[in-house]
Amino acid sequence: MGLFLSSCARVRHLEYAPFVHDIDGKNELSISTYPAWFAKDTFSIPFVYKKRVTHDKLYFQVFIRDINKKSGKNPNVESIRIHSFSYRIGNNPSTELISDYDANFWMQSQPEYNPNVKDTVPILYVDGWTVSVDISFTLNGKDYKIQGEMPSAEYTTSYALIMEIYR
Repeated sequence: MGLFLSSCARVRHLEYAPFVHDIDGKNELSISTYPAWFAKDTFSIPFVYKKRVTHDKLYFQVFIRDINKKSGKNPNVESIRIHSFSYRIGNNPSTELISDYDANFWMQSQPEYNPNVKDTVPILYVDGWTVSVDISFTLNGKDYKIQGEMPSAEYTTSYALIMEIYR
């Protein structure tokens, strides 16, 4: 029983570091990535230890959020139009993912945020790479054009293996 309760799982998370930019003191732009598929086991001792790594293909998420709340509805947004959002890796040409979008939250690959897009292609995580992002939008009648960098990043989390029951 003691061995079962002391068992653990470790997950290595692969991502490009979030880009967060203050817009007007009340709102901030947050661009982040999330895995395109489930984490895979890389090592396992049944009922004792599991080692996983998140998927190496990533999707983008764009959020213009309340600077104090970080999640949920943003009461500071009266009107918004994201004119374009694109990314570029290395010397490759830019890829535009959003054009003429009228909400402050967007997730790549999620049909409710991409009604006119049939298929979205995730980007590959590569250690040492940096993704450049460009976004232009109008928030509450004021135009913004912001550029940023998202370097590759990894971090590890651990949890009790008994938590697998709840996943």
